[in-house]
Amino acid sequence: MRALLLAPLMIAVVAGSGYALIQMNGGDPHLREIVSAALTALVATALAALPLWMTRRSTQYAVAQAGLVATMLHLFIMVGAPMATMLFGRLSQSFLYWLIPLYFATLIPIVLAATRAVRLAPPEPTPKV
Repeated sequence: MRALLLAPLMIAVVAGSGYALIQMNGGDPHLREIVSAALTALVATALAALPLWMTRRSTQYAVAQAGLVATMLHLFIMVGAPMATMLFGRLSQSFLYWLIPLYFATLIPIVLAATRAVRLAPPEPTPKV
């Protein structure tokens, strides 16, 4: 679960470096969209950590399933939030472009936390026949 603490750092690094690169090239970085995409990624990562947290004392089978649910939940939130905001016309298309690198930057800590949790969980007991 300590790997999930990397997510806010990854969000800050990706958003900050992207903002700086666009500013250096003289473009408009769309600050409102950056902040909205960063908050969406942060919320998606926090909600994706819930299945891993709920199965922290379970067997490897349960933790592996929780890892799959965590990545699926992360994906659905990162796809559903832009759908809702684009549907209501609140944000421009640059919001989607900012979400793409933030999705992958926050997926990495989730997968690291899930694989570590599976590795540290006790194995399933062998059935006695």
